[in-house]
Amino acid sequence: MEKKYDDFLKKAEDIADVIKDAIKNNNGQTKIVSHLDTDGITAAGIIATTLYRAGASFQVSIIRQLEEDIMATLSKGKENVNLFIFTDLGSGQLDIVRKYLDTKKTKVVILDHHPPIGAEDGVFQLNPHLFEINGSYDVSGAGVSYFVARAIHEENKDLSALAVVGSIGDRQDKGEQGSFIGLNKNIVDDAVNAQVLEVKKDLRLFGRMTRPVHTALEYTTDPFIPSITGNRDACFKLLVELQIPLKKGDEWRSIADLTTEERTKLVSALITRSLQHGVSSDEAQSIVGNVYTLVKEKEGGILRDAREFASCLNACGRMGSAGVGVALCMGDRKRAYKDAEDVLSKYRTRLSDHISLISDNIERIVDFENVQIFDGKRLVDDRIIGTVVGLARSSNMLSSEKIVLGIALQEGEGFIKVSGRSTEKLVSKGISIGKALSDAAQGIEGVEAGGHDIAAGARVPLEKEQEYIKLVRKNIDKQFAKSESVKNVQDDG
Repeated sequence: MEKKYDDFLKKAEDIADVIKDAIKNNNGQTKIVSHLDTDGITAAGIIATTLYRAGASFQVSIIRQLEEDIMATLSKGKENVNLFIFTDLGSGQLDIVRKYLDTKKTKVVILDHHPPIGAEDGVFQLNPHLFEINGSYDVSGAGVSYFVARAIHEENKDLSALAVVGSIGDRQDKGEQGSFIGLNKNIVDDAVNAQVLEVKKDLRLFGRMTRPVHTALEYTTDPFIPSITGNRDACFKLLVELQIPLKKGDEWRSIADLTTEERTKLVSALITRSLQHGVSSDEAQSIVGNVYTLVKEKEGGILRDAREFASCLNACGRMGSAGVGVALCMGDRKRAYKDAEDVLSKYRTRLSDHISLISDNIERIVDFENVQIFDGKRLVDDRIIGTVVGLARSSNMLSSEKIVLGIALQEGEGFIKVSGRSTEKLVSKGISIGKALSDAAQGIEGVEAGGHDIAAGARVPLEKEQEYIKLVRKNIDKQFAKSESVKNVQDDG
């Protein structure tokens, strides 16, 4: 293992000692604060389970963003809290954390993978970027939390499967054929060795274990399959042509029910169709790759496949039911499981409705040279604007050649939420939406921004919207120009 990884793991052990000392002293409660997306919920679930197993008293707060007013609320009653643990957030808000928490009186731990901004000054922080490790691909917030949990006690190795779910939720399975790299690979190895995860090659269609084959095909967006995605009749027709039975008795068959021969026929047909529609060979073949199965979960259930587990947790966070998600991560397979099924169903309906809103409001899409903006104010909930524009891009409603920005209104707060989405292709050219949003925020008072190369977000005062968006566009244009300049130099060489 490279030295930078060894150094990271050594720091994880140091942070684990801080937490163990706080538990041992037991002179107050531990407060866990995390983000509402999949990665944040799994990160919180990992630390909460670790503290529960250690017999510690704790409370979990799931938030949309670590804004100053939220931090002010979280700090109330801090005299009764001897340890704050921030997971999947905090590194980009160090100044806010230190403003409201006295690190001489209260221990503060940050387990994050977003680029740090500001000075630690008494904060105990574990962040891959401090070790020149990429937080966008090498490890997620859940992964950072997992390494600390593992360092606290070996029994927590079974939580590695949750860390894999968190990484998938953050779309970090970007190695060859959907594999993981860096520290994430170590986590997958731990999960396989702990017999809580199985990794194999299969069709990478969402719902491969829970949806009928035709439905899995119809709703697949990653990858997008031309003439198949979103076309139910075409899905039925293809399966009939391939002589793949849709049912076994009275039950619909899923991808997991297909024979090896049927899988081979289906894969060949889907790749051929994609190539015929101009999709690149690599992208067409990406339909096959690693799939991750949580072997302890119920067969046919919504938590058995890691991608579906991730989607379920994301739904819980976006629909205001983050507590249900944390309970799932902590092992509740009764009430929380039933509640999660209901939340997931409502979330899917809501997303479908919102995608229709984009197609019905094309005039709200504004095109610039390198940026495409969808103005979803008073149309799309700020908690799901990022997911909505991501799905719209996968469905070819929005451009895959440009940075896409979705804008939603935070009702009653006088702020807008800006969600930026890039692509792997653009990131490989050196385009970073996280940097563009963060750099623009530096020049405007009241703006909070952060994120990764491929996805990022910002909270902007409503009256500053035009000024901020103009700066973001300027930053993105500069990045594109620099990328083109580098390409020209390489071509000339």
